[in-house]
Amino acid sequence: MHKHHKRLSIAADIALAAALIIVFFIGITLGFKLAPEPIQEIIYKTADEKVAVLSLPAVKESGEGVLTSLTTRIKPGNGQVLVNIGDVISGYELQISARRAVNVVENITKVSFDNQDVTFSIETDASIIDGQSASAAMAVSVLALIENKTLNPRVTMTGAIDDNGKIRSVGMIESKAIAAKRSNMDLFLVPTGQGKDIEQIEKINCETKDIEFCEVNYMPKITLTNFGGIQIKEVLDIREAIKWFEMGGLEKYKSELTVLEETNNKLRDNNIKIEDLEIAGYSVDTYTLVDVEVAGDLMALRKECTVIPIGSTTEQVDSIIKGINNNILNRPNSHDLMKTTLDIYDIDVIGVLIDNYKENTYFSKLIIMQDNKILSLDSNPSDALAIASRFYSPVFIKNEILATQGQKIC
Repeated sequence: MHKHHKRLSIAADIALAAALIIVFFIGITLGFKLAPEPIQEIIYKTADEKVAVLSLPAVKESGEGVLTSLTTRIKPGNGQVLVNIGDVISGYELQISARRAVNVVENITKVSFDNQDVTFSIETDASIIDGQSASAAMAVSVLALIENKTLNPRVTMTGAIDDNGKIRSVGMIESKAIAAKRSNMDLFLVPTGQGKDIEQIEKINCETKDIEFCEVNYMPKITLTNFGGIQIKEVLDIREAIKWFEMGGLEKYKSELTVLEETNNKLRDNNIKIEDLEIAGYSVDTYTLVDVEVAGDLMALRKECTVIPIGSTTEQVDSIIKGINNNILNRPNSHDLMKTTLDIYDIDVIGVLIDNYKENTYFSKLIIMQDNKILSLDSNPSDALAIASRFYSPVFIKNEILATQGQKIC
């Protein structure tokens, strides 16, 4: 009887062990079928591999903003573009965005990725990652690796990239800004038009003394450029974005600086226009006459060893240079048309005043004159400089702006 019970006990143990083994293998099988398999897991950087890391804002299903980590790796391969986000489900749009980001960099740099693999790894506590809002950051990270640029870890961005490298609008900007601020980021880059919510109200004021003087200002009714409590900068494309990400940008700017000497000499000799500014009521004692300089797609104002870089685009810088050289290629642009219109009505541009700096943005006035009438127009600095360059008009910046925002380069 005792032996019979012992045999039953052994049989029960064997049955239990077999059941556990079966459950174990079923669990593994289901795990492989149900759990998302990481496309690639890379832990160490090899000698022939390039790696860039930047912070990337995202939004949970609850609407809460979180800051994730985007690691981009490029290594020899066969042209694959991979997205690895561990156990998180990657959406179809994110896969398409990754491929588009690489294609854009390939088009911009003319560097072929046929023999290279690009892997984007995203670390996040979100359950699902999808959409296009990471694609601009993906493109910036790939461009930085190709051009051997170091990214500032305290800068983050959001935005969708299109096939031309332009950064397009995305959603949930405020939630992402709050997440960036909470993670102690210094700067949050967003698509053009999404760093502020402004209704512009035109205000015209005219006074008549010896001459009639009118001033046109566009006053913002609402602005959200500081929502989330973090500095926000709008960027048009990935070239503009990477300027704000790049470490050591000022040192590179110094080495590439191109001074437009011919223009600066003409501006210094244009004393008649400076007298007109004083007649209009602008005291040049509170402003400093500056040189206009360009380096690639970067525009800057310079007074001796002090430089103020001003965000612009390649198109705007090209327009300034063409205006200085009186060079219209193919078809006239909007600045050329403005020059023609002003000339027809015998209107002169007597100067540009950079008169305010607020929320990471410079403000300027374009001063124009016809007979005894002077008009001050609230203008974007790059547009004002492009128009003024066609009249060889002087450019001034307020003394306090030069003192607080200027950077020493010698």
